[in-house]
Amino acid sequence: MHPTFNLPRTDDAVQFLTERAQAAHDDAHEHAESRQDRLARITAECLKLRRERLDGADLVAGMPPDTESNRALLHAAALAGDEAFGAVCFSFIADYMAGEAAIEAEEIVARLEGDAREDDRGPRVYRICGEDL
Repeated sequence: MHPTFNLPRTDDAVQFLTERAQAAHDDAHEHAESRQDRLARITAECLKLRRERLDGADLVAGMPPDTESNRALLHAAALAGDEAFGAVCFSFIADYMAGEAAIEAEEIVARLEGDAREDDRGPRVYRICGEDL
């Protein structure tokens, strides 16, 4: 005796599994988009706070390493005048601060995601953009 398959039920099961797989894929895609949005928003906020609190450490760390191309760029800007030299120096510092803000935002999002999964059972004190929360 061979089992008989109820074809409409089999088709329903296949459709159900397909829809479930599609929903899981959509959820993962939505999560990735929301993570990127959250990361971009936090990066922008960290960069804004860094620029508002511009300190000596950012100024010194933001200057580029002493390479031939950087020396040539700074030399050309210095010859062009104070305004051009200041603009080039600030572009180096702004690039540095943007990179630091992106790293800080990535750490914040990773901590927030860890708390959402309840992986981190330690005390919940966050250092967001230089402030304890």
